[in-house]
Parts: sequence; structure tokens; C-alpha cells
Amino acid sequence: MQQFARVLTDKGAVPVILKGSEHLDLRPIVSDINPDAIAGGALINVDTSRLSPIAGDVTYLAPIDGIRQIAATGFNYKKHIEEFKMKPPTEPEVFLKAISSLTGPFDPISRGPNQNVKLDWEVELAIVIGREAKDDSAAAAADYIFGYV
Repeated sequence: MQQFARVLTDKGAVPVILKGSEHLDLRPIVSDINPDAIAGGALINVDTSRLSPIAGDVTYLAPIDGIRQIAATGFNYKKHIEEFKMKPPTEPEVFLKAISSLTGPFDPISRGPNQNVKLDWEVELAIVIGREAKDDSAAAAADYIFGYV
């Protein structure tokens, strides 16, 4: 599986593909990792032989720029449901998350104005849909997945 990232360099945001410990510059192929680049198929089976490595230090950014929505499901983890002493839902609890909730792995977290509010930690798995799907079978769902973050 190919691994992609967006990194910040001294020249701005750069889309990269990881090959071993190298970050190879994807700008000859795409201007950024965004929904259009993903849906257009430009990042499927990227030939890395002609890509140059990024020199210097990098800071990881949010994995995809320009997302339009983040659909999420809640109460899908048994121990988390038990913590809240709730009955498991009979159907998925689907909701939209704010686009601003997508961050890079080392970005600071804003506590907001009340510094006494307890923060809770979570780990999220996002499935990146690579192309439009409508009324397809559950068996075909994996064919629409671009990747995971």
C-alpha cells in the first residue's frame, strides 16, 4: 500500500509519497492531496522512479486539504458504550464533524476559553473514499476506498 502525506517545508505545503524513510515530492503529479486529486485517480499506483526527495526538515500537516465533509459514526466501540452506561444502538449513529477538526498529527489542541474543562482523548480511524458511490452493494464497498488515516 502506498503511503501519502502532506508536509510543511520552508517553501510551503508539499504533497509527498513515502518510500522507505524518504519523502518524495508529488508536485510533478498533483498540486496537493485533495478530493479532486484523489477522485481523479492521479494517486493510484504512483510511479516513484522520477520523483525527487524533499530535503530538510518537514512538519506533517492534515493528510488531505480541501475536504468537503467528515461523516462519522458514534457509539461503535463496545467499551466506550459501556463507559456511558448506554444500550448499544440498533443502527449506526451517523453525524458530521466540523471540517476544522481535521489536523496534523502534532498540531496543538485548543482547549477553548475554559481552561478547567477536562479533555478526553480518542483515536480516530478515517476511511478516505476515493470516488463517488451510490446504491452499491456492501460487497463492493472496498472498491471505493482510497485509503485510511
